[in-house]
Amino acid sequence: MVAAVRRLAWLVPLAGGLVGGLACGGPGTPPREDAAVVAAPAPVPRPRDAAVVALDAPAPPAIPPAAIAITLVTDNVSTPLRWGYAVGVSDGLEIALFDRPVDCATANMLNERELGGAELRIDVRSGPGGRFFAGHPASAKLFVWNDQAADVPAPVTQRLGALSFQLSLSDASDRVTLEPVGPKAGAHVRGTVEAASATLVGAAEAHGTFDVLLCDDLEPQPPRLRTSAPAGPARGTRGGKVLAPRSWQAIVWSLPATRDEAVSAAIDRGPGSLAEIFMLVGYPGEHVPCPASGQRYVAEAHPIVAFQGIGGASREHPLVGTPQPTTFLVPTPGELDYPMAVWPAWIQLDELTFAPGERVHATVWAEASTSEDAKGTFGGHLDAVVCAP
Repeated sequence: MVAAVRRLAWLVPLAGGLVGGLACGGPGTPPREDAAVVAAPAPVPRPRDAAVVALDAPAPPAIPPAAIAITLVTDNVSTPLRWGYAVGVSDGLEIALFDRPVDCATANMLNERELGGAELRIDVRSGPGGRFFAGHPASAKLFVWNDQAADVPAPVTQRLGALSFQLSLSDASDRVTLEPVGPKAGAHVRGTVEAASATLVGAAEAHGTFDVLLCDDLEPQPPRLRTSAPAGPARGTRGGKVLAPRSWQAIVWSLPATRDEAVSAAIDRGPGSLAEIFMLVGYPGEHVPCPASGQRYVAEAHPIVAFQGIGGASREHPLVGTPQPTTFLVPTPGELDYPMAVWPAWIQLDELTFAPGERVHATVWAEASTSEDAKGTFGGHLDAVVCAP
């Protein structure tokens, strides 16, 4: 089984420690999502380790190459991706696309030699009702690898040498549209992807259509998120403790649209030109002033909940009126950097604005994972005051 042979040895090394360290300090410049302590789950295993194949005798692709028409552009180098497969993971679906023959058959064959080449991985969460947010555009976690060298600033190469091109694309602005997915091995996983992102490592974009096979039956997953939220104000419980924010803030970050903007922002020459709602923060009190420039929350106001990694929350590519993936955080007292709980969640942005002082309206739902000792749920409607850098 493909999922059974996946190895968890790799990490995306660059965007977290290296890029995050270089990018800190610029006004209006957020830490990269994978550099922030709580921005998202830790970097996930790269599919390349599960899809290493015997290249001297590859099996024929299960789907004709014409069924996949994805163009991956990394630092102005275009690469067609024409092969791929899909597998179920613990809380969603993973779609892996390549520039060389790989499918379910070859993905089962382990070899000490890595596949190499270009690769796009799309991680789709199971979402409300376990439907993988199918039927409408939704954000997803996208990761890109390419054998070409990353074009990084000189101090980086002097310290670490030449680095391969590896980065994650912004989940606030990418768009993946899936058709409904069947649960049995051999089911077609069809959809489209549109995404673009820029960091110190470089710029990448992906666009096109895919049609790949599901390698194995989707295994039963923990109870899925419910498909609706309560009608009242967003509130809930965790381990018997009531979570009832009385005010919310929508924290806006400005992200780079190009690699040049990323470099400029990293050395305090200016913010990026792309705006996104980076975090929604709930406080126990009312009338909390916006945090200082460059800060994500007001620690002195003791935030009690937050949503981060909000899908469809970019100014340039908003996704309003449909459920989107997000992550729910319950901080230790006043410290969002060290959450006591990280729950799967969805959010529907009902009204999205980026003007300071105006309000973002949203519907949310979150549930404690089955592995948590302190169970709970959180959901309802919220109005958040926009706080811009």
